[in-house]
Parts: sequence; structure tokens; C-alpha cells
Amino acid sequence: MKHELRFGMITELYSTVTGSRKASALDLLDHWFPGLIVEEDRSGIRKDAVYDDLQYRIKAVRVNGRLYTGNDSRTIQIIGRLNGTAKGNQETEQKTAELIRKHLAYLIAEDDHTAADLFDHVHEQLAALDDSVQQKLCTQLQEYALYAAEERTAMDEYTRVHEPFPMDEEVFSRIVYNVIYQTGLQTFRGLCCAWLWMLCGSLLRNEAGRVTRIYDSAWVPVFRETAETPDLADKIDYLQHPEQYEYVYLGDDLDARFPGVEWYCDHCTAHLNDQPGFDDHRNVWVCSRCGCENRISSEEIYDSRQDWYSGRHTNDPAKFRKAIRRRRKEKRT
Repeated sequence: MKHELRFGMITELYSTVTGSRKASALDLLDHWFPGLIVEEDRSGIRKDAVYDDLQYRIKAVRVNGRLYTGNDSRTIQIIGRLNGTAKGNQETEQKTAELIRKHLAYLIAEDDHTAADLFDHVHEQLAALDDSVQQKLCTQLQEYALYAAEERTAMDEYTRVHEPFPMDEEVFSRIVYNVIYQTGLQTFRGLCCAWLWMLCGSLLRNEAGRVTRIYDSAWVPVFRETAETPDLADKIDYLQHPEQYEYVYLGDDLDARFPGVEWYCDHCTAHLNDQPGFDDHRNVWVCSRCGCENRISSEEIYDSRQDWYSGRHTNDPAKFRKAIRRRRKEKRT
């Protein structure tokens, strides 16, 4: 079994884990991205689904509770491209699928309501599952992402570039990392975040890069610029085995209580280190911008802003102090 980020494969994984009936690609697009790709034709007349170039949507009639695809070859090819199953030389339909992806990625990245509504929808769908099924889905998602990363690493460059549905390395890495990070939290919100990243990554493909630049793995808007990232395998290894990594402190501010730590206000995100009189030897610091009281303690130290958003606390105070002692010893010698 191949583990690829294709919408059809990911939704099939969901059907297998939850024991739900297999739906058509058109119904799945409508179910997981309601109102964004498929528009229901309420004329009541049974006819082929058609693509509306001006609205970037597929219009279809519902027959016996299911959306009717029909026999329009162009629409069938477009759906197949979005699903990750259609192959061949239908260049026009491939470009049309890309336009749909671009439009949807734009909506998710630029319209906060679209992203929030999508997350709420996923939350509602997964909340209806039993706890045991939720846990199984979480495990399967993480395993799928790990296998996908391993299989991609084993590919040669030519295969990666010329596969039927190619994906940029940076986009693929970010999606997989987000899924593994969130499933590793072992929380319901983490499951919702991971599943939404799987859906967006498998459907939007390279256009998902626009979304990853705006949202961190917890679907919190961060508006960051694209930057160089560490090797995906190393990042995954750290997520799964943080206890094997030693802290390293390279700074010179050894008189500080927590040298090398940058503090930010919990309310307005102001940089506390730059505020006049800031002293990390105090247990509490009142932000001079908004007046919020911020605790200054080892329990409030996170490896990254992403960890703070997600509540993932891997900081080990003992390792932190050990790293400082090593640095102080190096300075004396």
C-alpha cells in the first residue's frame, strides 16, 4: 500500500477507520469542504454535473441523497484530478483543477471565517465519533504521515518530480510535520487540526503552501514568512524522542535567571525583554503595553511559539539548567 497525500486516499483512510460507507468523490468534496467546491443544483431535474468557470464550483443535482455526477467527461476529469485518481493528458482539466485549488487556498488563507468554519466543521464531524474511534483515527493518521515521509525519502529526485501528482518538498514536509506534531499531542483538538491539515494538504497539493505560511499547525494565524526549515526526518525524530536531545545554550547573558529565553506577553504578545526594567529574576512581570501579569518561571518556557499555542510543553528544567552550567564552565575556561 502506498501512502500518498491524495484526497481520495485520505478520505478512504477515514472510511476504513470509522466504518462509514464509501461515498463518491463529489460527495466527499461537498462533505469536507461544504459550499466551497460543490454547489447543489436545486432544480430537481436529473442532469450531468457541470463546472462553472466563473465561480470555481461544480454544480450538481442531488439524486436519492447523493450528488449525481453524470457523464460529462470534463467534469469527471476535474473531479478525478481533485481526488487524485485521474491520469492522462487532459491538460485543460488539470489546469482547471489547479484554478479550483488556487481559489480555495486563497479563501482559506485570506478569509479568517473560511478557515474557522472549516475547523468547526471538522470538529463537529469528529466529535460525533466514539472515543475509541477517535484514538484509532489519530494513530492511523500519524502512521500514515510517517510512512508517507519514509516513502518520499526513499524516492529518487526524478520520481518525485515526474510522479502523476507531484508535490513541492517544502509543502509536503510542512503538511506531514503538522500532522505528526498535532497527533503527537494526543488531544481531541490535535486530532481535528491533524485531520484538517491532511484534508487541505491532499486536496490543495502545492497550493497548500499559501495556507502553511499563514497558519501554524494549530490553525492559529501567524502571518510568517517562508524560511529555511531543518530536515523533516530530524524534526519528526525530535517530536517523537525529545528526551534524547540535550539543550544547548550559546548565549552570553549568564547573569540572567533564564539566559537565552525570550519572553512575550500572554495577552498582547509584546516582547517583554525589551521593556524598561525587565528582570527575569522576578516571578511576575506586568506588561507595560497592556498591563497583563505574566508568570516568569520554568513552567512558562516553551520550545517555540507553536508549542505555546498548542500547549505542548517539552521543556525539561533539569536539562535547561545543565545546559547553562556547561556554558558557564566554557566561559570560565
